[in-house]
Amino acid sequence: MRRFMKTITLLTCTTLLASLAYLAPSPAMVSAASVEVNVARGITDVRTNGIASRNGKRLSVVTDGDRSTSEYALIGTDSAAKYIQLNLGEPHNVTKVNILNDYNPEAPRTGKDLIVQLSNDPSFATGVTTIYNNDADNSAGLGAGSDAEYVEPSTGAGLTVTLGSPTSAQYVRYWANGHTRSGTSAYNAMNTPVEVEVYAQMPGLSTALPAITSLSAGDIGGDSVKLSWVSPGPSGITGYDIRYAAVPITEGNWNNGSVVTRVVGEPSVGAASAPQQLVLQNLPINKKLYFAIKTVNGLIDASALSNQAEATLLTSINAALNKTVTSNGTASGGALSYVTNGNLTRGDYALISTTDGPKYVQVDLADSYDIVGVNIRSDWGGDATSYRYGHDYVVQLAADAAFTSSVTTIFNNDADNTLGLGAGSDPLYIEPIDGAGLHIPLATPTTARYVRYWANGHTRVNGTSNAVNTPVELQVFAKSKDVTAPSAVSNLTAPSVGWKSVQLQWTAPGNNGTTGTAFEYDFRYSTSPITSGNFDAATPMAGAPLPALAGTTQTFGFGGLQPNTTYYFAMKAKDEANVSAISNVVTVTTPATDSVAPAAITNLSASRANSKSMQLSWTAPGDDLAAGRAASYEVRYSTSPITAANWNSATEAVEELLQLDPGTTMKYPANELNANTKYYFAVKTKDAAGNVSAISNVASATTTAPSPDAVTVSSLSALQSAINAAPQSGRVITLASGVYNVTSQISINGKDNVTIQGATSDPEDTVLKGPGMTSSLGQIFDVNDSHYLTIKNLRVQDTKYHGFKINFGSNYFTADNIVAWDHGEGGFKVTAQPWTEGAPYSDYGVVKNSRLGYTTAGNNNAVEAIDIIAGINWKVQNNTFENTYKSVGNGVAYAVFAKGGSRGTVVENNEFRNNFTAISFGGGGTGASFFRHGVSTYEHYDGIIRNNVIIKTTDAAIYMNKATNYKVYNNTIFNVGSGVGAIESRYAQSHGFIYNNLMNGIIKNRDSGTNTAANNITNATIDFMVDAANGDYRLNPLKATAALHAGMSLPADVPTDFYGNARPYGSGFDIGAVEFHPDETIPPADITNLSAVGVTMRTATLTWTAPGDDGTTGTAISYDLRYSTSPITEANWRGQAAAARAGSRGGGHDAVLYLLWHSCGRNVLLRDQNDRRHEP
Repeated sequence: MRRFMKTITLLTCTTLLASLAYLAPSPAMVSAASVEVNVARGITDVRTNGIASRNGKRLSVVTDGDRSTSEYALIGTDSAAKYIQLNLGEPHNVTKVNILNDYNPEAPRTGKDLIVQLSNDPSFATGVTTIYNNDADNSAGLGAGSDAEYVEPSTGAGLTVTLGSPTSAQYVRYWANGHTRSGTSAYNAMNTPVEVEVYAQMPGLSTALPAITSLSAGDIGGDSVKLSWVSPGPSGITGYDIRYAAVPITEGNWNNGSVVTRVVGEPSVGAASAPQQLVLQNLPINKKLYFAIKTVNGLIDASALSNQAEATLLTSINAALNKTVTSNGTASGGALSYVTNGNLTRGDYALISTTDGPKYVQVDLADSYDIVGVNIRSDWGGDATSYRYGHDYVVQLAADAAFTSSVTTIFNNDADNTLGLGAGSDPLYIEPIDGAGLHIPLATPTTARYVRYWANGHTRVNGTSNAVNTPVELQVFAKSKDVTAPSAVSNLTAPSVGWKSVQLQWTAPGNNGTTGTAFEYDFRYSTSPITSGNFDAATPMAGAPLPALAGTTQTFGFGGLQPNTTYYFAMKAKDEANVSAISNVVTVTTPATDSVAPAAITNLSASRANSKSMQLSWTAPGDDLAAGRAASYEVRYSTSPITAANWNSATEAVEELLQLDPGTTMKYPANELNANTKYYFAVKTKDAAGNVSAISNVASATTTAPSPDAVTVSSLSALQSAINAAPQSGRVITLASGVYNVTSQISINGKDNVTIQGATSDPEDTVLKGPGMTSSLGQIFDVNDSHYLTIKNLRVQDTKYHGFKINFGSNYFTADNIVAWDHGEGGFKVTAQPWTEGAPYSDYGVVKNSRLGYTTAGNNNAVEAIDIIAGINWKVQNNTFENTYKSVGNGVAYAVFAKGGSRGTVVENNEFRNNFTAISFGGGGTGASFFRHGVSTYEHYDGIIRNNVIIKTTDAAIYMNKATNYKVYNNTIFNVGSGVGAIESRYAQSHGFIYNNLMNGIIKNRDSGTNTAANNITNATIDFMVDAANGDYRLNPLKATAALHAGMSLPADVPTDFYGNARPYGSGFDIGAVEFHPDETIPPADITNLSAVGVTMRTATLTWTAPGDDGTTGTAISYDLRYSTSPITEANWRGQAAAARAGSRGGGHDAVLYLLWHSCGRNVLLRDQNDRRHEP
């Protein structure tokens, strides 16, 4: 058998065939009906003839029972149709197959060339049954099919193929050749299988069959166990069904393949009362396992569960840990020792060039071991564009360092024998993104001292190849040679007891008796006495410290207890293979009330000082001294030293994060400080009962302006290198003019005070161009833990998701003079990962003076030019947004939104033209796990939207979704969609203030949303502005008289207008984004010779001498004539009727106007084009 299958020893071929006897006809008897079971669930032997899997998910994702749309394998079909093949472990009578692909309810997709086949031949050369085929043109070469075209249902039901009669099969192949999306009719050369379910007949429960009651487990090894039982005899039964699990087996989970594993190769039924045995090998290592057996009667009946046998497999150690590593190459980045140092994070790798050929790393285990498995783990890449598959992986074991004799090859995917070690048939695979690497179990233990791991570079899923190996860790699991257990702890005490916590203390034992350092501790507690007999049944205690050197005094604070309760505590020490005897048992009774304060912090430090911020860090104390989790902490700061006496006079910090478990490193970003100032910081910790710790030590630091160096680069690789090498004091990086084709993201990680700028002030001179919105490139810039990053004077375009993604506590980001265009989701995303306690956020950012949008529309499920999640005090100002629409689904898109508990967002002085929705606080809502601090009451707090010009939206121009205390002031909004509000406030959590907005749409409350509104115009016309079509949004003084000086006075909130001019001009605030300001201040000259002649019963002729635009110079723009039946004065001017509009002529010319005559007695008011008036 291949080593990927479950392997059975001590079984002959005859015995193995006999194990399948339950498939034979059964003797006649009263029985239960057989059941239909998904026999594919939980299997791990899943393969493909493509590259699996381009999104870094393991192929076994298709058999894990999770039908979520995001849980799919991603397999490219650029060259041809590809299959996934399932090995069910043994033949089953298959009754139906369900295939489920990634489905999009908003944009269903049609699978291309879908074929499902069954066989008992793993090569599918013989005995193939095709149960579905819609490959009408025989693209896959398996025969033209006649089944219908298949559109993936938006319900997630998948495609079920029911067989007319059960078909015996051990292997299932599912072919596909990409899919077409209904929304765009675009072909995507990717298969996206979510789940393949294979249903087969299995015996149903019948109590008439004899149940085994004598099952036992013995001869336990590192990955093996021998099961024994007494045969009930062959009468009425045809075979056995044996299974195992890491949890107790029940009738309820017996057929759940994700939990319970079926054994292959059960023996035939022996004579009545005959002892029977089965040795299982290649079991999961370092596990406690449960075993059960049923007797079966063909596929009809199965007995009740046997008694359960338990076995804790002997500990298999990682014999490679901290052992010597050599290579036939050179580690140019990261030491070779990284490969065995126990650090499993992706960045902890040795970088070995393969430009001159394949290279290996070799581990000397320092002794010969019986090896049961090897795990290889290489850097798996940071995102969907950089997941990678390795070339020519070969893993070998040997007894000699030169690998000249007795070499055992345990893995080989070098199909073309590039290494000269023999052509391999193992599959090519993407390094899985779960970081667990590739585990290679051995069918039988192999004795060896040396392990070699060959590789020949790797290729990323975006197609770029890299001639480097990046091994992270090589683990070699083997039976330990250590036979001496740590000594038992004999002085366990509880020096401190709180109402919900305890602090334990003891002297560390050794690895071997009282010598060396043990590997780990196992602490247990219970409300009844603990003994060696019931130790495993007591409750484990999480969070124990690692053992110290023998003889060291150690402590452990543990919380979560109940007040006024008696508890018993005990511990054991472990080395890599052995466990000590139980310690002495400590008994404590927790008090009824909490009177113990958290311990004082003693290691507060201030670092990472910048111009307006610095970072504080300390170790979290407990609820009671160092035990249990405290409720909160309070940071205070001052420009003079802080003491316990003046604590209350120091300034309390804002936005403190939640308290973490004791012993955890706490971090707090102190922001919005004054430049070049020395600050003092101190912290106190509180518990839920109100007990407050003493003041911490006082840390101090001075805010410091950056002193950046400067470099110029002319390639993307040089740009990345310049970023990586930037000093903490800062760096200005100038990218030379040109168009740069970006194939992998530019990463800025842990770098402060970096500026990346184009070569000139014109962003069109320096362009970073991705491969397009349908590509796999996620973003151009990816920013993590980097403060004061400025990016300016660039055009960034054409990615699958974003131009800029700002993650993980990156404060004071600035984008200035950027063109962010045609990004599938949006130009900027300020993203909070799913909320975890103590997680950092990205605050105080600015996007300004930029142009964002689309040629036509974005193509992702979410589209927004700027998306701010859980951010504080972001500013979006002086930008232009165009064509923010979504080309798929419902088309909903936002030019700007802030949500997820964001606060204090300022959106001001922006121009929006032709967007679905221009601005939103709350957007379409946020998933519960993404809210700031996990608090989901409001999508947005506070914030102001002011001085924006919004022309044409499909939906509401400004949309408030669960936004509280918002301000929407002095915006100009025209041409919103039919039936929607220009400004909408939705849901009961939404309330704010809407003042001084100029609109041709209504203010609308939805779903119990509210607002306070005043001084708004909702029936304005587009000619209120001078020339909106060409971007001149100034008020036309002759058309917009209703907006002039008619607004609420808002000097603190709206001190300037869209153009930056001061408000107010004249007697009061104007309504809308623009405050009317005349270009000059000289009014037309007074008209002093107005007279009426030729008076008749209905008409009169008015005559006067035309003044100029400025005094008597130039030409005024128009006349404003009023008439009344009583004398007209300045005081009553606006109340009089207006005559037909008169033209104007140059200064000094006679003007004549004929009017309908009602009465005589008329005066005239003359205006120039800037609304400077000649009074009557």
